Amino acid sequence: IEEIFRLIIDAKQDYHTIVVGLFHPYDCLPGKKSYKSYMKLLDLLRDESIWCTNLENLSNYWNKRRKREINSIFNKQCLTVNVSGSENESMTLRLPDIKNIERIVLNDVEVPIRERIVLNVAKHTVKVAYRD
Repeated sequence: IEEIFRLIIDAKQDYHTIVVGLFHPYDCLPGKKSYKSYMKLLDLLRDESIWCTNLENLSNYWNKRRKREINSIFNKQCLTVNVSGSENESMTLRLPDIKNIERIVLNDVEVPIRERIVLNVAKHTVKVAYRD
């Protein structure tokens, strides 16, 4: 079970991705340790603010995500990202190499430099200028 915990933390920290797992909390571990391990797993997910859901919600998430369009162009020292999709859905854009960002412009308005930008409406253009 410790290996599973390590994989989850690595997926979050190193790859910014999701892990899909199916855990049977009853009799899959020897010594009746399954339920305790399952509860430890849920605690880890909560403590690390990792989304934990059921298969129906995961399917709905991917179906909505499939409808989004994301295009990016890196030209000289400027990254331009165009995002479009359904209204009333948010998406978090993680910007690479934050220490070298000179400025961020979101929909023609300069915004404070930060690693993550939450996009809450249907269409956005994000321009990120990097230092030489």
